[in-house]
Amino acid sequence: MKLAILTQPISTNYGGILQAYVLQAFLRDLGHDVVILNFKEKKLNLYDKSVIFFKRFILRYFFGRKNIDFSFESKYEAIKPSLFKETFDFIDKYFTNLSSPINNRRDLMRIVGHHFDGYIVGSDQVWRPIYSPDIKAFYIDFEHSDAVKRVAYAASFGVDKWEYSFWLTCKVRSLVKKFDCISVRESSGVEICRKRLKVDATQVLDPTMLWSEIKYVREFGLKKSEVNGNFIAAYILDLDDRKSCLIREVANHLALGVTNLYKNGYQALQESFSNPSPVCWLETIYNASFVVTDSFHGCVFAILFKKQFVVLGNSRRGTARFVSLLEQFDLLDRFVDDESFMRNVLMKNIDYDRVHLLLEEKRIQSIGFLKESLA
Repeated sequence: MKLAILTQPISTNYGGILQAYVLQAFLRDLGHDVVILNFKEKKLNLYDKSVIFFKRFILRYFFGRKNIDFSFESKYEAIKPSLFKETFDFIDKYFTNLSSPINNRRDLMRIVGHHFDGYIVGSDQVWRPIYSPDIKAFYIDFEHSDAVKRVAYAASFGVDKWEYSFWLTCKVRSLVKKFDCISVRESSGVEICRKRLKVDATQVLDPTMLWSEIKYVREFGLKKSEVNGNFIAAYILDLDDRKSCLIREVANHLALGVTNLYKNGYQALQESFSNPSPVCWLETIYNASFVVTDSFHGCVFAILFKKQFVVLGNSRRGTARFVSLLEQFDLLDRFVDDESFMRNVLMKNIDYDRVHLLLEEKRIQSIGFLKESLA
């Protein structure tokens, strides 16, 4: 079967890159011909730029944030290829099945035509309006043939609240009823589908968890480091003073140094920091003795690689994702927000024999869903 995967733009997000890669590889191993639709990130229009300028004006002149740079966006875009060179090299090497770029609806219609037997929507936050470039496309509104297979695999709303307008809700509710099979990544997504979209959904694993640790080691040639894991891997997407304090708490308690795996655009620009490739990112987590993260996929790979870890709350990006993931493996106590609770967690090691028994059960169920939905 010739399939098209609809996922968020393949850009600089490690989790987004890896979940797309694993899903297409897994489908290929099942014997399908797979293409990833290459949606590009939405470019800022004049309104967006005005809002950003206004926010930075307020921060600089009313809150004393003298380091705020009004020309940041243009500077960042200019050096982004060098900041993420290794990531873009990874995409060029491994993603040989990307469609031509999709910047608008015209590009999308030109690519899809009548070329596919089915569409797989997912994973990651494809059903969250603020993240998907054209949200109705992720409900396959462009396809009118009833003979084409429509499947949602581990689609995510990101949060447990409803972010759609009344009119958008009406539109996608009619579109989602045309799907042959629907699965979501979070338990809250099952409830959202039932309550808001009036359809049933199955909870499945994120695509990255369809592969075992051994599969990642073999696929990307991950190597054990000579330093034997004597460091903490910190993968923090939204660093602030509270998170910095919590990282120091972990480092002091474990008497280990910290390896930072990511700096956002502003930090990277200020410090001339070049973010690692996805392979280097994986290898660092693979070699660490402890992981501190506010990222969903940072948490996923800590579990896959059997690392002791803590997850720091990241409400801006949606905490429902973390709660749902950790609950599946009885690890909700690893989700921390303050130093006192952190100390209690650091005293208790994760029983990975039990966790990976649960993981294998859920992996079998998720693989079964994928196979049956495409039969």
